[in-house]
Amino acid sequence: MNKSMNKSMNKSMNKSSEASRECVVNFTELFERVEKDRELVQVLLEIFKEDFPRYHVSLKEAVARKDAKQVEVVAHTMKGMLLNMAARRAADLLGRLEKAAREGDQSSLKESLGLFENEVSGLLPELETYLEEVRR
Repeated sequence: MNKSMNKSMNKSMNKSSEASRECVVNFTELFERVEKDRELVQVLLEIFKEDFPRYHVSLKEAVARKDAKQVEVVAHTMKGMLLNMAARRAADLLGRLEKAAREGDQSSLKESLGLFENEVSGLLPELETYLEEVRR
């Protein structure tokens, strides 16, 4: 990522999130993974932005139903999506949720979901800001 783009991203991100909050996605890592291909980053972000909300709703519904098997499956899928997007903290939280579901630990499903939701609360606006940057 070039320095001007990085500076611009940092300014934009600070405006759209709390000053002390770190970005959910490590955009530098993501950009490096695709060999600095701006068009590919744009496509990946657009696909993720379309798919993530559906999976997120499915995860919340599965937790509300206490459907541990569905929680495990959806959490695993989303964990992979987030790892591909260089969002390690969010992926780690889904890993905990996946493990709790696999072990049948119903008591920690809501808590784990809450921690995950807190982590990704600014994810979509963050992605939109980055999409604006890569479209330039």
